[in-house]
Amino acid sequence: MPHKTTHGMSHSRLYRIWDNMRARTTRPRNTYFANYGGRGVLLCDDWRRFEPFMEWALANGYEDGLTLDRKDNNGPYSPDNCRWVSRHDQDRNKRSNVWIDYNGERICQQDLAARLGVHYSTIYYTCQHLFCNIDFFVEVCYYFPNVWRLTYEKS
Repeated sequence: MPHKTTHGMSHSRLYRIWDNMRARTTRPRNTYFANYGGRGVLLCDDWRRFEPFMEWALANGYEDGLTLDRKDNNGPYSPDNCRWVSRHDQDRNKRSNVWIDYNGERICQQDLAARLGVHYSTIYYTCQHLFCNIDFFVEVCYYFPNVWRLTYEKS
């Protein structure tokens, strides 16, 4: 009896994305379950099968090189909470990010560091361990840019 082919996508990147998403949310023995299913991140019923997920993905901007991102990190994997984004954008939507309110703007610590031309750990160390506020730090970076670069490069 010949093997039944349902979608012919089981070796595709999209299928691996779906299978990994399903494993993280539904399989307690999965390495990443504690960070997803174990903390209440669910997989919507429609996406328990690959075909509905594939249809949604293709209709909503899936391209090789993009990653599946949940808009609300505590929300489920579902059509209304997911989107396709670049790795850079997804990296800005992590629970571990440090967000800073600076100059009326809420900005990720890494983006502020890039804007100032310093390593992000320099901002963290200065603000956390030297009890310097971010406004003071930015002023020092502006007026004495080489001080922070030399300090980081030596350590």
